[in-house]
Amino acid sequence: MLDQILLEALNGSLAANEQRVAQEAQTRDERKAEGDRLDIAREDEKLARKNLADIAKAERDRLRAEKEEAERREEMLAQAEREAKREAAAARRAAENAAAQASANSIIMEAITRNANAIASAQIQGQAAVNSAYATVDAINAQRRADAQAAAVANQSRAAAEAADRQAEAARRQLDAALNQSRNITQSGGQTGSTSTGLPGISGGLPSVKVPSGSQGTTRSSENRTIVIALGGGTASTPLAPTAKQTLGDQGSQGLSLASAPVSREEALAYCYHKKEKDPGFGADAWYCDGPTQNTLTNNPLPEALGYVGCRDADYEGRSVAFNKGLIFFCEKAIAPYDSNISERYKLPGNILARRNTYLCKDTSTTCTRENAINVTPGRGS
Repeated sequence: MLDQILLEALNGSLAANEQRVAQEAQTRDERKAEGDRLDIAREDEKLARKNLADIAKAERDRLRAEKEEAERREEMLAQAEREAKREAAAARRAAENAAAQASANSIIMEAITRNANAIASAQIQGQAAVNSAYATVDAINAQRRADAQAAAVANQSRAAAEAADRQAEAARRQLDAALNQSRNITQSGGQTGSTSTGLPGISGGLPSVKVPSGSQGTTRSSENRTIVIALGGGTASTPLAPTAKQTLGDQGSQGLSLASAPVSREEALAYCYHKKEKDPGFGADAWYCDGPTQNTLTNNPLPEALGYVGCRDADYEGRSVAFNKGLIFFCEKAIAPYDSNISERYKLPGNILARRNTYLCKDTSTTCTRENAINVTPGRGS
């Protein structure tokens, strides 16, 4: 009986233990399944986070690329705008140079025409004076012959004939003296020009003329000679010579007005700089300049600073060269003797000096710009 009770108790205990073991195994399986599910969820969450990070990184890369592309396009547009401005400025300068050259050519041709007309007028007046001189000589000779014939036919009084002879002889001596003087001048250097003969009634001389050998009223010679003839005076037996206003001596005394020789002058320069770390732009109050007239000590916008130093007309957007942490500007006018020479002060190199324009001016001191220069020769690369 006791054994039966113990056996039942043992069987009950074993059954309870097996039930507990089975329940624990089931719990472990459930917990393991739950852990696996959580692991999968965590892996999914990690993957999702990684995908979100990749998407965010890709978006950032896209935005950065778009920004860089926009900046590159803006830089290209700015560069194209600068190039367009430079080309427009170059075209404008080329047009101005062509207009200045055409104006200079017109002025030169006008001067040549005036000088040619003056020379032609002088030649005409000289020829008229020569013809007048020949006519005077012929008239004197004709009068002499008429006097001789009248003396022979009318048997004028001896006193009048002797007076006429003495006067004619005096005129011949004066003519011979003039011819001898002309020969001496010709032999001494072949000079030509107006030479006075000392005959009465003529205040100036006549131009050199060619007189054939054996001509009436001249000394006979075996060859043509260049002589100077100036006849004048009038007596009872000789006609009056041309007045002083009819001779080239007085007319030619005015001469030709010849302009002084033009002067070639280099273009004035200015050196400007700023003390900013970044380029402040031409309109900022940051620029200091040193130019033909002075050196600024206060900062100003670039156009004003250039004006203060005597370089107001500089094309600061189109014509400038980098130099010594600043810029060299070209003043669009010739340097004057009293101006400061920036090229010497800063020892500028040849590649900058070659860009200067050269102005052909009327003199060395007058302000010389494109408007009043005879000619403007553009510099290389300007």
